[in-house]
Amino acid sequence: MSISALTDLAVTRDNDAHEGRAAKRKVNRASGEVEKLSQSARGVLSKAIPTEVLAGYTAIVGVVVGTIKVTHADPSPNQLVGLRWGLFGGFLAFTSLAVVGSYLRKRADARHRKLPFLEVLAATIAAAAWGLVMPGNPLVVDMSAQVTTIATTIITIVGGGIVASLSVPLAQPSNAHTE
Repeated sequence: MSISALTDLAVTRDNDAHEGRAAKRKVNRASGEVEKLSQSARGVLSKAIPTEVLAGYTAIVGVVVGTIKVTHADPSPNQLVGLRWGLFGGFLAFTSLAVVGSYLRKRADARHRKLPFLEVLAATIAAAAWGLVMPGNPLVVDMSAQVTTIATTIITIVGGGIVASLSVPLAQPSNAHTE
């Protein structure tokens, strides 16, 4: 999904909290159909992955890793570890800032939260887990294949578990005055 979808969810959570709606339903005036106001936890989980920022980060890492050439004359070229960690840190910072910026553009008035803390947390954790398990990530430069496999598995399970646990509160209306 996208940062846009995640911040749409944040604004919906604020509106639902302000109007006192939890799992209530309303009638769509245009179609006459009943709509569920709260989001499902599964839908929230898929919205946590910041696809806009992820696409750019993946492309840049691909270019950086593509410039590293192992040759007979240089069997251990510079792996650009500092650059890769810097790009990873920038990826996480940009993810957080993109969620906050998108939210601030979408919220309509003062009844909303100052910052969408849970949404930023979910997107940043999802981004960190994704960035640390994708090929070319800076974590695996000095790891053996065996350790890389184990680390990737652990990061995937822990990151997914944390984001999944955040999906339950994210599926509920926000507490616009305390978050």
